[in-house]
Formats: sequence, C-alpha cells, structure tokens
Amino acid sequence: MYLPIMNIVMYGSALKLKEQDQKESKHSSWAGTGKLFRWSLVLHIASWVCQIWAHAHFEHGKPALLDSFGQALTIAPLFAFYEGLWVVGINTGLREQVLANVALLTKDMCGPESVMHVCNVVASSHSI
Repeated sequence: MYLPIMNIVMYGSALKLKEQDQKESKHSSWAGTGKLFRWSLVLHIASWVCQIWAHAHFEHGKPALLDSFGQALTIAPLFAFYEGLWVVGINTGLREQVLANVALLTKDMCGPESVMHVCNVVASSHSI
C-alpha cells in the first residue's frame, strides 16, 4: 500500500514542479532555474536537523539515524506513513498490534538506569 501511493504522489509532484521550473528557465537545461534544487536541499537538511533535535530534546535519546542509517531511510518513513493512515482511521487493527509490541519492547528497554525520556513517561503512567 505504501509503495504505489508514495511513488505516484512523489513522482507526480516532482514531475510537475520540474516542468514548472524548466518553463521559468531562460535557457534549456535539465536543471531549469536551479531554484527547485536549492529549495529541495534546504528542506531536506532542515528536516534532518529538526528530526535529530526533536529526538534529543523530547526523547532524550539518539535518533535511529545514528544507530542505523539504512533503517532511518527505510523503516522510519514507512512507520510515519502508517501513523498517517491510523490518524484517519485506516488499518487500526495493525495499530493496536504495533502499540502492544511497543509497550513490551519499552518495558524491556527501560531498566532502572535508563535516562530516556520515554521511560520516565511510561513509569509515571504505568507500573513497569
């Protein structure tokens, strides 16, 4: 479900933006005006900075990017996609299974010496 939807949406929007940028260019170049590339680069870098800062600030842990670069590029976007589906009420059965597994893994991860913020939140709302 993820692959076709994201490929169609991402490819279609990228193609439309590229065509618009090339129409604005005064010379025929595959890069067009270059504005699209610059904005994409800025957005990409800002997204990574925000992600790393949010993990450090809110979770008090290092993001998955620093543990496994491959996982950060493959699993994390898939999980974010499913989070979006669950918000609109699609595939809620899977959501319940994932939350149950997360609760078990969090319980295993949060030992007495853990400094992760999520452990403090879980400890204050449930007994581990």
